[in-house]
Amino acid sequence: MPKRKRKTIAYQGRTAHQLPSGNWRVQVPHGKLPNGKTRYESITRETPEEALEAARDLERQWKYISGPVLNLRLGDAIDRYIESSAARLAGSTITGYRRLRKNTLQGIMSISLKNLSNEIIQDELDKSAANMSPKYLKNAVSLVCATLKRYHPTLWKNLSPSLPAPIPYVPSIPQEDTIRIIFQGIHSSPAEIPILLAMLCGLRSSEIRGLQFQDLVKVPNDNVYGIWIRRAIVDSDQGPLLKQTKTTTSTRLMPLPEMLAERIQSIPHDNPDDFITTLSGHAIYHRFVRICQKNGLPHYRLHDLRHLYSSVLLANDVPDFYAKELTGHSSTATLNRVYQHSFLSKKREFAKRVDSFFEQFYSCDMSCD
Repeated sequence: MPKRKRKTIAYQGRTAHQLPSGNWRVQVPHGKLPNGKTRYESITRETPEEALEAARDLERQWKYISGPVLNLRLGDAIDRYIESSAARLAGSTITGYRRLRKNTLQGIMSISLKNLSNEIIQDELDKSAANMSPKYLKNAVSLVCATLKRYHPTLWKNLSPSLPAPIPYVPSIPQEDTIRIIFQGIHSSPAEIPILLAMLCGLRSSEIRGLQFQDLVKVPNDNVYGIWIRRAIVDSDQGPLLKQTKTTTSTRLMPLPEMLAERIQSIPHDNPDDFITTLSGHAIYHRFVRICQKNGLPHYRLHDLRHLYSSVLLANDVPDFYAKELTGHSSTATLNRVYQHSFLSKKREFAKRVDSFFEQFYSCDMSCD
């Protein structure tokens, strides 16, 4: 069967070929492959005119990038990327980017983009791996890659950094006897309400800081208290930043123990939109750490109380669907994989059940002997 001839359209030195799908493709030469052959960038569009126009735009972009932009030092390019992204990214993300820019991969920040290479970047990564956590290093590489994708796409496409294997963080959650000590230790502390909200409701620190007195409600039909999680406060370079909750599923009505609701109502305030706590996230965390130290407890992060709440849900056989809604997770996968842990007493209980199962066999065997 004779091979079907493809349609082609030529215009100003470029050729658009029609694909079997009906779309049109233009191949634009761009540099060399390691084997010396010409590298091509493929542009595919629905019409030949669109494909040819997109090819022209790409060549104009490369011409711009190959000029003054490549003379930028990596650090300056990252600064430019951060500033241009400030309007579309969360304030906490921009703050994190600026910290990475200031504290990581300093050995290559003064090198111009045109002199950077995969080998130079990898060498700096290898040096930094000795005194930087794998997760922090990965975040730094992500920032470099995002910058190169915008200002030096050729290097970005060839970039293949090798990173150290991540070390998973296994949180240490308070056990039953420790929980009792925490309850006693936080009594009358300025951080008592934030810590109770983290422990009894599993709220994130940013969600606790975003709570207002008007968010506390009494559900009429059930005659129980609840609190709306509608907003969050995070830290940025400009100070505390009020924003939406982390995800859409994080906006939720959270059932609240009556004891905690009454404690919140007793806090003096003038207006319904006053915040329940005015402590910063830093202050809440360090007050909690000091309470643990004062009472001879291990080091716990405030976020470990969110892990504790999720683990209590697991220990009490709360179905995943309801656990996900209570904690504000977008899926049960993160809840199961990251947040739920075991209590020692529960492990002993289940171990006893297993022992009892096998005991019927070996006890019978011994009596028969």
